[in-house]
Amino acid sequence: PNSLPSTPPALAAHDALAMPSSSRLPPLGIASLSLGSCEQHPLARKVRAAAEHGFTSIELFDLDWQQFRDAHAREHGFGTPAVEGDEASISAAHALAALLQQHGVEVSCWQPLRNFEGWVADDDRREAREYARGILDIMPILGTDLLLCCTTTTPAPRTTPSLERAVEDLRWLADLAASYSPPIRIMYEGLSFGAHRQSWQDAYEVVETANRPNLGLCLDSFNTLALEWADPYSVDGRLSPDVDAKLERNMDELVRRVPGSKVRPALSRPFALSRSAS
Repeated sequence: PNSLPSTPPALAAHDALAMPSSSRLPPLGIASLSLGSCEQHPLARKVRAAAEHGFTSIELFDLDWQQFRDAHAREHGFGTPAVEGDEASISAAHALAALLQQHGVEVSCWQPLRNFEGWVADDDRREAREYARGILDIMPILGTDLLLCCTTTTPAPRTTPSLERAVEDLRWLADLAASYSPPIRIMYEGLSFGAHRQSWQDAYEVVETANRPNLGLCLDSFNTLALEWADPYSVDGRLSPDVDAKLERNMDELVRRVPGSKVRPALSRPFALSRSAS
């Protein structure tokens, strides 16, 4: 009785209505990235596998989407590679939406929007914004209103650590996202291997300064632990003997500083316990 449902999520959810509330499992999600390389496992196979193992949602990984999009484009006579927001990508998005509906799986978020903020050259900035706009255009078709944008990994001098530039870029993205129906939410994640912003504190400074209602902070235990706790070259795997206490202080700061309404957890990763409240 405690095992995961073996029926598709839509049927499992229907059966669960007859069960006592204490016996019901919370909805389960998984990143499509976690279901294998797109070079070996096409997205359609991943969606089917997720449904068969009781997952009701996936985080749609960019490379999985691109593989599905271009395969669809070739099959239907479009040019490849497709460009986000063009006719081929829109057609592919409708096809993916139908596939997801068939298996009773939703898209919890689209991720990640990479290397978006901080570009120095106008052409680079324009290209990043055009790509972001194309992603936003397909998200309503896929039925998701949540986009994960991570801090840039492109180093200087092509990008700048300027807070002002990052805030300007994230405001542009959040304002554009808010114009869709329904409005799209943006969660901004500090990557432990980011070029300029690595910690949740770095990312939250941008979120707080940008001050947009649909812009929040994405929390991922991997990035926090990789930056604050782990050392693969030490015998015990820790940065220092007092790393647990330091991490606890870090988490205390998170609780004190960041309101819950601004937290958007990466749903299928270890740190995430629940869907964002906003």
